Amino acid sequence: MHFEPLYKGKRIEGIIKYKYEDFVVEEMPHRHEVLEIDRDYIFDESSEGKFLHCVLIKKGYDTFEAVSKLRKKLRIKKEDKITFAGLKDKHALTSQLIGLYRVKREDVENIDLKDIKIVPIRYGNKVFLGGLWGNRFTITIRNIENDEKEIREVIEDYFNVTGGYFPNYYGEQRFGTKREITHLFGKYIVLREFERGVLFYLTAFKEKEMDERMRLARELIEKRRYGEALEILPKKYEHERIMLKTLIETNDFKLAFLSLPKKFQRFVINSYQSYLFNRLLEKVVKSGYFDEKLRIPVVGYDYSRPVVRERWHDLLDELLKEEGIKPEMFYFKKEKHLTTTTRYRKAFGKVHDFEILEIGRDEFFKGKNKLILRFALRKSTYATTFLKEIINYTILPDHVVKKET
Repeated sequence: MHFEPLYKGKRIEGIIKYKYEDFVVEEMPHRHEVLEIDRDYIFDESSEGKFLHCVLIKKGYDTFEAVSKLRKKLRIKKEDKITFAGLKDKHALTSQLIGLYRVKREDVENIDLKDIKIVPIRYGNKVFLGGLWGNRFTITIRNIENDEKEIREVIEDYFNVTGGYFPNYYGEQRFGTKREITHLFGKYIVLREFERGVLFYLTAFKEKEMDERMRLARELIEKRRYGEALEILPKKYEHERIMLKTLIETNDFKLAFLSLPKKFQRFVINSYQSYLFNRLLEKVVKSGYFDEKLRIPVVGYDYSRPVVRERWHDLLDELLKEEGIKPEMFYFKKEKHLTTTTRYRKAFGKVHDFEILEIGRDEFFKGKNKLILRFALRKSTYATTFLKEIINYTILPDHVVKKET
């Protein structure tokens, strides 16, 4: 998914996320505190509280998936008994703080989960969503044709032109880690078109997913033969399987959606809100307007036009008309957890502590260069969004280490 950049200059061509360790995300609870992945943490024996605070280190899982596996291992039934400050990328090596309600230190010290590590550090209060300063990123870009001089020139020009600012678009993971369709699913739900939305989500597989088995599963779903589809749909499609089971039992599409975990239901609605924000911000960028202090709405049910007129007002009216959406559609009378209010988000982000760690030969792509960057971003700001300002990147389909080419 591509949106209009702020910087219009030359870009570096390369590949990101070639392996998980090429995209390292370390949570920053405070401005100068980093939950470093390689740190030897010492448990605070004097700490007190109902929540066990742990550093969750993972790769190959998004935060929801990792927490789900941890819940099963600890036999925690309720979703709100494991809390976290932010969502972390699936195709990355990441660290973040989580809180486990009424769990003892010794209960987690011997947990054995593939590519998931839990490090208890103290007891404390609940970890609230959004309760962090930001994240530190260490990112390797591979398969670069540009030489070192060209790479440095692109980066220098970007900072000279923009001062390190970039449009604060929501990143790709906001629209789905497997398929960038969650926002489209969300639009159907906001429009109350549950049947169209559920069937869309159950059948909109990427071409790279479509082997003979998946083609048959999609065909069976389209023919409303849900039981047969469930038998052959791989277990990794957890959300799809949940909805299929509900359809087998009830044939009710609204219930099928509501059978999904509540956090994911809300994420679906939030995904569409994020898409609307990105579309509005793109219109602002294309208009040539820049103000580092500008905040624009993530539209919820209670949005109303401010009395003081701003340049983005007409752009938002235009966007809502294009989408066929009214703010009050984000209000759900019975399903209160789906109702979303309006909040304002900074239109432009800024990169902090930027440094080039290495420019050298790529060990995986012979004859090509690699670039390793490190920088920090505030919460709710995406590394991929910043990278798009200076890099035309591609991501290989399977996100694993390849053989040398």
